[in-house]
Amino acid sequence: MATVNEVPRINRWLKTVLAADASLVSAAPGGIWRGFVPKGKTGNAVVFQPLAPLDDTPGNAGARVWSRWRYVVKAVSDGTSNNDSSLQTAADRIEAVLEAVTGGAADVGIDYCIRKRPFYMVEQPTDSDVTYIHLGGEFEIAAHYTG
Repeated sequence: MATVNEVPRINRWLKTVLAADASLVSAAPGGIWRGFVPKGKTGNAVVFQPLAPLDDTPGNAGARVWSRWRYVVKAVSDGTSNNDSSLQTAADRIEAVLEAVTGGAADVGIDYCIRKRPFYMVEQPTDSDVTYIHLGGEFEIAAHYTG
């Protein structure tokens, strides 16, 4: 079994799974992004990013059975609407798409994806009168290399 870094593979899987849901894409016309929404995008968007690694699960002879990561996956307002309801549809779709999903893409297998806690944040950048709302969840994802 090869030893690889699973994070880029999990990132690709998340983007693929989220972008494949037509209802989520419709509720987040600003796109689906890793890390942050690029400047100039309009409409609510979805952002995912790793928060922290959890302990790997070792197998025989030191081989890694799976790598577990905590990700935040959230809908982010575009700053034109200052209420939670503007994000509710996208946040609900994130839950529906990711909760208890398994599978994989390319050379990564996803053993489980479970929401561990909700995520909510209000942000107002310095020197700005625009407020951004973030609504989603923290998901634990266990992945293994399949290549």
